Amino acid sequence: MSNTAGQIIKCRAAVAWEAGKPLVIEEVEVAPPKAGEVRLKILYTSLCHTDVYFWEAKGQTPLFPRIFGHEAGGYVYSHLFFKLSVIRIESLSINFFVLSSVILYHVHWFIHYTTLYQTRLRKIVESVGEGVTHLKPGDHALPVFTGECGECPHCKSEESNMCDLLRINTDRGVMIHDQESRFSIKGKPIYHFVGTSTFSEYTVVHAGCVAKINPEAPLDKVCVLSCGICTGLGATINVAKPKPGSSVAVFGLGAVGLAAAEGARISGASRIIGVDLVSSRFELAKKFGVNEFVNPKDHNKPVQEVIAEMTNGGVDRSVECTGSIQAMISAFECVHDGWGVAVLVGVPSKDDAFKTHPTNFLNERTLKGTFYGNYKPRTDLPNVVEKYMRGELELEKFITHTVPFSEINKAFDLMLKGESISEEIVPDRGRFSFREKEKEKNKNKREESAGVIREVLPDGSCKVALGSSGNGETITALPNEMEAVVPRKSDKIKIMGGALRGSTGKLIGVDGTDGIVKVSIVSVVYSQSELLQKEVFLVELVDSITKSKELMSHLKAVYFLRPTTENIQHLRRQLAAPRFGEYHLFFSNILKDTQIHILADSDEHEAVQQVQEFYADFVAVDPYHFTLHIPSSYIYMLPAVVDPSTLQRFCDRVVDGVAAVFLALKRRPVIRYQRTSDIAKRIAHEANKLMYQEESGLFDFRRTEVSPLLLALDRRDDPVTPLLNQWTYQAMVHELIGIQDNKVDLKSIDKFSKDQEEVVLSSEQDSFFKANMYENFGDIGMNIKRLVDEFQQVSKSNQNIQTIEDMAKFVDNYPEYRKMHGNVSKHVTLVTEMSKIVQQRKLMTVSQTEQELACNGGQGAAFEAVTNLLNDDSISDVDRLRLVMLYALRYEKDSPVQLMQLFNKLASRSAKYKSGFY
Repeated sequence: MSNTAGQIIKCRAAVAWEAGKPLVIEEVEVAPPKAGEVRLKILYTSLCHTDVYFWEAKGQTPLFPRIFGHEAGGYVYSHLFFKLSVIRIESLSINFFVLSSVILYHVHWFIHYTTLYQTRLRKIVESVGEGVTHLKPGDHALPVFTGECGECPHCKSEESNMCDLLRINTDRGVMIHDQESRFSIKGKPIYHFVGTSTFSEYTVVHAGCVAKINPEAPLDKVCVLSCGICTGLGATINVAKPKPGSSVAVFGLGAVGLAAAEGARISGASRIIGVDLVSSRFELAKKFGVNEFVNPKDHNKPVQEVIAEMTNGGVDRSVECTGSIQAMISAFECVHDGWGVAVLVGVPSKDDAFKTHPTNFLNERTLKGTFYGNYKPRTDLPNVVEKYMRGELELEKFITHTVPFSEINKAFDLMLKGESISEEIVPDRGRFSFREKEKEKNKNKREESAGVIREVLPDGSCKVALGSSGNGETITALPNEMEAVVPRKSDKIKIMGGALRGSTGKLIGVDGTDGIVKVSIVSVVYSQSELLQKEVFLVELVDSITKSKELMSHLKAVYFLRPTTENIQHLRRQLAAPRFGEYHLFFSNILKDTQIHILADSDEHEAVQQVQEFYADFVAVDPYHFTLHIPSSYIYMLPAVVDPSTLQRFCDRVVDGVAAVFLALKRRPVIRYQRTSDIAKRIAHEANKLMYQEESGLFDFRRTEVSPLLLALDRRDDPVTPLLNQWTYQAMVHELIGIQDNKVDLKSIDKFSKDQEEVVLSSEQDSFFKANMYENFGDIGMNIKRLVDEFQQVSKSNQNIQTIEDMAKFVDNYPEYRKMHGNVSKHVTLVTEMSKIVQQRKLMTVSQTEQELACNGGQGAAFEAVTNLLNDDSISDVDRLRLVMLYALRYEKDSPVQLMQLFNKLASRSAKYKSGFY
């Protein structure tokens, strides 16, 4: 239980003091829950039309001051974070407010840490009152305006969700238990609204009105299920129950109506007709399955007659979501006789009367009503959340606008004007520190603050902008061990250069020197020219920044680091005496809680703006392969020769890297390992412990039909493959010349221009290499010949310049021509050098012998072939070594004497073996 349990909590809330007057952000006191109650930490809430209706108080008995809001979700931090908050602040306050049309959220502090822990520390129940057993502190839940006591006849019935005890009561502004409010300001009671009052950072709700849900569900999405979306969705799925291929008319294309259309789409309806007085809504409604549209104002006859003509007698089902009595009548009269069913969802005015001819009933049309989509809150709402988690229900498309929490009244205005379907209320821009104090200065200069996720792609990847569009410059400090790559999820690992996309600031720093990975993770994503195009001029290592004392408070620093002890200490020292105006911290892997504490305690100057985990703790060398760059990794295959602490560091690095890959891909794998290998078993068990125990919530992504497989194998069981010469383009470059992080060093090769001393071979940047990287050596020669021919044709066309238009065309095409020239020159250089090496080392002959040793029989012939090659002075030492090793693997038991002769012949020559083979 958190250390605030049983105490009054002070927090912020949007209070309505008078009917129709703007809400005011106030500090309120929230009392502890009493028997049968729960106190919740609200992080996401939404503005529903019902809130606006009772806020206006037209035709109702006014009850003010009041805290509105009844669609919500959120989470609290772990106990560790609550202990931290006691030291640093009085209350946590990250709230997201959604208009059900509108999603709002504001950040009072810790925007960096909440972003970081959205998937790791999702909890909502702060404390529970006496007698509450189905909820406990830390549970992730959604409050609902109606309830489920579990004891009354309605709750025990499978056909009703209208609980006798907890049914919605808009006139009650106090708790059922003692008829008192749990909100107050300086002793003055503030009334509740429908038992939820979610426009507050904390609220007290009857336990029967709280649905416990999957802790991994994104609350900024599923919070809309607390009212409008479930109401429309359930009206179609649970009450109207359209059959696959049937026709459905939806009256009113607001949030509830679109949810009803979504239900029709999910049910398989083939014709979904949207009916609304605002024609502009049809375009958005298409996303929800609406494929036909009717505006009653466009016709001179009742809309039910229009629909009947369109559908040869009427639709199979209709759902009315407006509250207009005329729309209700039309919805009923437009369904087909004999089997048509109309479902009423909207709430009419109290004086309205439903009028239709009794013959409509006698002709076997059915009229039904529904309350909250016939969903029982505690029983059914968790299943709806799971439907979203499985990808069967799309909630993201209900959100269309964003409004800051400080402008919550703007959300009311947008709903009243009918200008939105769903609006996301974003954090107030400005400086957010570890402390409670909110700073809003320079808000307009940070309209695109660093590190904000700009777009979630269909495959689950994210486009992320680092940097700022403000007037200040930007500095990125990268670690002296590892730097950045942005992977994206698909059926293969693919690099996405989103880490700096959209950045307009300057990245300042210096090149790296030592280290295992260093700049390589960045370099496989971006070339130097691409970085320059994004106004990234320098990259500075974090230890270099630590050593420098120059104050540059006008700069914003963006760090991308591995979460190592060394890097955290570098940050600690820098935050103790910050050189820059702002710090935006991104970590390539999972941060430990102790590291969070260190950063929080070090940020005395409130310089840190955000902290995020950005899973990229590996080098993605091409779409199918990544590496962790662990030097001399073969040593760890023999645990007996490595001290335990070194072996543990190796295993930790492997597990961390693999975990980052699967977090980037948003997948949790099934883990298998080679039983005969101790190191494979150890890595598999530690990966399993991390993904299924220690961080199980972080890896609990949506289920897929086929889970990915993580297979830990020991390469010692395949000693032959590494000993064979390779004959595909990429592999030959790696073997004969050397390639590191997609860069080939040609400095040791004579007669090449300076700009060809180091060339880049990347399938992401070089279309020819992408098409030919797995082609055989012979085919490469033919393909390069065609590439050269194409270049010659382009060159000839550029030489025929006779008019001004020709000159202009040449200038326009010159950058592409230069790029093509460099590409052709690069590949011709590489193939020429490899051809020279193949001839000098007689690799065709060597490879033929290797293949015979690996695949064919005949020990005598093999011995003779190897002996002849060992006697040939043109055969390199590394090729001799490989041949003898292959012979030993094949014939060690059959001919030990002859093998010893080969050993002696090998030892008689100078040892110039390639590094890593001994």
